[in-house]
Amino acid sequence: MEKAYDRVEWNFLEATLLTMRFPINLVNIIMLCVRSVSLSVLINGSPSNNFYPKRGIRQGDPLSPYLFIICAEILSGLIASYQDQGKIHGITIARNAPPISHLFFADDSVVFCRANKNEANHLMDIFAEYQRISWQKINLNKSEMVFSPNIVQSVKNEFQTYMPIKVTENIFKYLGLPTQIGRSKNQVFHFIMDKIRGKLKGWKEKNLSFSGRGVLIRAVIQAMPTYVMSVFLIPQGICDRIERAICRFWWGGNDDKQKIHWKGKESLFKSKLKGGQGFRNMRAFNEALLAKQVWRLHKNPHSLLAQCLKAKHYPHNDILQANLGDKPSYTWYSIFHAKWVIKKKGCWKIGNGNNVKVWDDNWLPEQNGFKVFPRHTSPTISP
Repeated sequence: MEKAYDRVEWNFLEATLLTMRFPINLVNIIMLCVRSVSLSVLINGSPSNNFYPKRGIRQGDPLSPYLFIICAEILSGLIASYQDQGKIHGITIARNAPPISHLFFADDSVVFCRANKNEANHLMDIFAEYQRISWQKINLNKSEMVFSPNIVQSVKNEFQTYMPIKVTENIFKYLGLPTQIGRSKNQVFHFIMDKIRGKLKGWKEKNLSFSGRGVLIRAVIQAMPTYVMSVFLIPQGICDRIERAICRFWWGGNDDKQKIHWKGKESLFKSKLKGGQGFRNMRAFNEALLAKQVWRLHKNPHSLLAQCLKAKHYPHNDILQANLGDKPSYTWYSIFHAKWVIKKKGCWKIGNGNNVKVWDDNWLPEQNGFKVFPRHTSPTISP
């Protein structure tokens, strides 16, 4: 979107809120917050007289992202309606997986369609209609288009005549995350270390007490890779390098100057109850975040992500009984790797017993110190 927040029309925003059946009193309060804005600019170092805008929402306001997302729901609804009519076909990652026509996050949007002139025309009609009713403007010059490797060049050229967007080989990142993971995981996730180094270089550790350094480490450094770690299993080498950087900063050193580490790394990454500093073990933290994703997939099987992964990797059972499979994506590999966290501390709540699997022909003769008898023998499990 071009100047996404600045081009939001107030009348369109108010009509959208009312159409979505927000309470009238709440809509009036929201629009009062939006319309009561006054601006001034610096002219030769002196502020000018206040003036009042007629459209747009303030950047940095905590309410603005929600309002923009509500407006973007209109574009999402237009695409969904065209998909229901069969004018646009989304992408499916496996048989029986739900088709995905678009993914929206604020003004960063991805749209999927077939490479033919009819769907290109339909997409341009959707964009034109949304721009007409909302006064938003889609910046085609900053947009990119990626084709499947199986599409021939003549089809690409024909599609591009109807949708004038520059073609690129691949979208390497979306929402700050890599879209393709190659063999060299350390190279793919090296950007995490670059961000942490850049943050540490701006801090003067000699001017901070140990308490201040500890607060910065816990609140900033260890929080920076949280977003990536909740999706991907970070290589052990990257986790070790993050912990070494934390140790250097804690003892007052940096990449250019080393100082004596008076205690081993293990003692710093223990909990305070055990005499440590309470810093997180990055590998354990990574597995805990991925285990949270496993639990979400288990408890919310009707979410879009759960439906796609189930159709692709475990169509006939639950995620806790799923197998890794052949040539899995790195996202699925990461989630699968964290299942042991749930299984280790998980237990069955029997209830009426309909979903509890007691017998399994694939069980080994002996598991976890229990002798398990086959299905047709005496139903006894002895320690």
